[in-house]
Amino acid sequence: MACILISLDNARVLKQYIKSTGVHPEWSPAAIKSAFMTTADHLDNTNSPIRDSGNGLQVASPLAMGMGSGHIRPNQVLDPGIVYYATPQDYVNLLCSMNFNSAQILNFIGSNSYSCSSPSSDLNYPSFIVLIRKKRASSIIQNFQRTVTNVGQDVSTYKAMVTAPEGSTVTVSPEKLTFRKRNEKKSYNLTIRYEGKEQSSFGTLVWAEENGNHMVRSPIVITLDVYKTSTGLC
Repeated sequence: MACILISLDNARVLKQYIKSTGVHPEWSPAAIKSAFMTTADHLDNTNSPIRDSGNGLQVASPLAMGMGSGHIRPNQVLDPGIVYYATPQDYVNLLCSMNFNSAQILNFIGSNSYSCSSPSSDLNYPSFIVLIRKKRASSIIQNFQRTVTNVGQDVSTYKAMVTAPEGSTVTVSPEKLTFRKRNEKKSYNLTIRYEGKEQSSFGTLVWAEENGNHMVRSPIVITLDVYKTSTGLC
């Protein structure tokens, strides 16, 4: 999971936009956010990578302020092809994995009716992050599991296309996802092996539909663990 954030006011506007179209009334907040992230454009109006004015006009990292997954494309959001769902309990499992105490978790969810029996930092989220610590082993291997839901055509096949961050090897299994009906779910695993220097780098995973209608893009980020987190999340 990468720290790709949307302000509360913007989140409300985006949710209202989706709901107002009447196209996907069944979508959860997680599905809505997934649609905005995976259809965002990482290129500018000259079809070149978006650059970071606060970092010498270098190609912007997904962690750059205001960058995230890229520029929102409202029309594409309505037809993302596949989405990443996450339930309220999935978010509780994430909080539990971050060693928050019961009072702190209560501040987040506003209820004592939750279970920390299955803590997990691997939230079903459309991005991936590996945090590098100083005095680390020579290589880092991190595994992620994701489940996607087909919200496009009844029959469709997607193929994984990976641009690995510098110094890393990224593998996806399976490399193809074939859906036979709408709302069908498929799972895949992504493994990152990093042997590079102690510096940030980034890449992408794109699930490309074979007929070319959908390109479902997720950032992959490798960065220094400046906060010394214990979960692999920032």
